[in-house]
Amino acid sequence: MTPEAMGLSPVMMVLIGVLGIVTLVSFIWTVVIAFKEHVLWGFGVLFVPLVIVVFGIMYWDKAKKPFLTYIIASIIMGVVYFRIFYAMFQQAGVMDLNSQVQSGQITEQEAKQRIQQRMAEMFGVDAGQPPATGQAPSAEGQISTLTEQMNERTQQAEREAAAAAQAPQRIKVFNAFRVSQARQYIGEKVRVVTNSGIEKQGKLREVKNDRLVLERNLRGGDFSFEVLFKDINTLEVEKWEMF
Repeated sequence: MTPEAMGLSPVMMVLIGVLGIVTLVSFIWTVVIAFKEHVLWGFGVLFVPLVIVVFGIMYWDKAKKPFLTYIIASIIMGVVYFRIFYAMFQQAGVMDLNSQVQSGQITEQEAKQRIQQRMAEMFGVDAGQPPATGQAPSAEGQISTLTEQMNERTQQAEREAAAAAQAPQRIKVFNAFRVSQARQYIGEKVRVVTNSGIEKQGKLREVKNDRLVLERNLRGGDFSFEVLFKDINTLEVEKWEMF
């Protein structure tokens, strides 16, 4: 069946191509936003019908541009395909055959055979085999391929989640040390708790005879302050540990 017979002008064919690209790009864009929100949203939008509509409404502020583009392009594509199928039905004479069946001129079986014959002529296949029969293995193959892809992506997501759960985590801890060991930690960030319960933190810059010199970075620059040994209750150094 030629494009002209289906009511497709060259401009219409270009429009279908452009709409197909716009629909695909906007859909992928929406899927990316969904995965950023949560992996379940991502797989839902990717594989479950109508979830993209729910996601677009719930996350309107983030997804409105690709969501609206996808919806509008899909509607236009639907109108175009409806016109194509309508032209195909007219070409096959479905309406005329239905009128003949209703008037009793032919039986439903004869109408079915004529439709099969005309569809076979339109698509260039054997008249004894309806077009649907020749397409069934391809559809089954596509379904099988999509199922395998879904399983692979699900397994990949599970592996990534397991890897993230097993990855080592870094936490910040404070290890206590004695004043006599203070020179070992010059340049490190330390925390001092005085006898009165006041906590002070800063980089240890210098250890004098009876005091520590600490430095903190404030908005105006570096600020140094001193803490006497006699005022120190606990002294700790900041470290990062893996677990």
